[in-house]
Formats: sequence, C-alpha cells, structure tokens
Amino acid sequence: MPKKKKKRADADRPKLEWSVDPETAREVIAVILVVSGAIFLLSVMGLAANFGRAILGLLQYLFGWLGFFLSIAFIKEEATTNHNKGN
Repeated sequence: MPKKKKKRADADRPKLEWSVDPETAREVIAVILVVSGAIFLLSVMGLAANFGRAILGLLQYLFGWLGFFLSIAFIKEEATTNHNKGN
C-alpha cells in the first residue's frame, strides 16, 4: 500500500513574481557595463594589480589586441544607452 503524500506547507503560499521593469533592467545593464569597462580600463593601464593582470590576460586570450578597446566600447555603450533612454 503506497504512502500518502503530505501536503507541503509552502503550497499555500502565493507564488513570487520575478518580472523586472524594462527601465530597471536597462539601468542594471548600464551599471554592469560601466563597472566592467572601468575594471578593463584599469587592467589595460596596469593599475589593477594581480586581478588586473588576470583580466588583461583573459581579454588578450579571448579578443587579442581588440581586448584593449573593449573597455572603451563598454563605457561608450553605457553612455549611449543612458542618453537614448528618454524615449
């Protein structure tokens, strides 16, 4: 004879809604781009110590010489994203 399943206590709780406002998502992406661009820029300039050398090595491995321009592209993309969000 099979055992009866116990009713879970969390079954009565309402489900959480994980939707995010598009403007909030855009702001989060902008912050991530600025921070990663700043870290990349510091690593290219040799000002981020051992962590910077590791990041620079990763950038050069993934993108070659184009890795040097990646930090500038991230920061420029963030500026463009925030500038055009007024629509």
